[in-house]
Amino acid sequence: MNYALINIGHTNRNPRHTRACFRILGFFDSIESAQSAEKDIDVDVFVVPVEKWILLAKTKDVDEMQTLNDLGRNYQLRLKEHDTEFQSNRAEQKTGLTTKRLEAAGTLSDTSIGGKVNTVPRLSEIRLQNYAVVSTINDFSNANVSEQQPAVLLWSAFDQETEARDYIKKQLSVSVKDVSLDVVALYEWLSVPSFEEASKITEEWRDEKLNEIMNSKKTAATVVSAYENECKHLDMKPAVIEISNEPATDEFCVAEIPKDPPTIDSTSCGVGSSI
Repeated sequence: MNYALINIGHTNRNPRHTRACFRILGFFDSIESAQSAEKDIDVDVFVVPVEKWILLAKTKDVDEMQTLNDLGRNYQLRLKEHDTEFQSNRAEQKTGLTTKRLEAAGTLSDTSIGGKVNTVPRLSEIRLQNYAVVSTINDFSNANVSEQQPAVLLWSAFDQETEARDYIKKQLSVSVKDVSLDVVALYEWLSVPSFEEASKITEEWRDEKLNEIMNSKKTAATVVSAYENECKHLDMKPAVIEISNEPATDEFCVAEIPKDPPTIDSTSCGVGSSI
């Protein structure tokens, strides 16, 4: 499949929404077959190539090529900054800073889109295409989510979610390293969640040990939050111990080991022969 049919919504698009969003309508072998599926669609629709970055622009007048180049450059810079921070924290033996996370954006309901937008009729859904694998890049150039113009890349469509996950694990994860690989539903409006909005999205890391650590951390954060809310409800102070985030000291206290260890008395060992 070489092309996909998508809708794009934003503050000055059809449909209108307070942030960038998109809806995947299907994957096709040719432009002609994709165009033939455009009937009965009441909002802007686009035929886009797969495995190419697509800008979720605010308006049709945006210079997409230049904006995509800026987006990619800023994203690579952010990756380098994260790597530098990680190496610094590792050298200083300290943890990274945590950020207060918000609720996940994930799927948008059709009713949240400005104006009347029809859902995709069941008869218009394509057989064996229920899930897709996509990658996204956030727009960090503006703190205002209504001004952000993220990018999305569509990989392929699948009948079952398990098939999409296997495709990620067995094929894409080998060569795609610097961006996320997400499984999403076709025929539904989707947004690109920011880092702060990702806390309730199911995530899986490609390294098994890292996946275990990170998911344990996320689970622990949920448990702690529930405990804090319960304490607040009962008007009681949480029983917690504050742990310093200062770098660990290089000085360690160890017992002095004598050069000539003392002779072990056989009577203290409970045995009849000497050792």
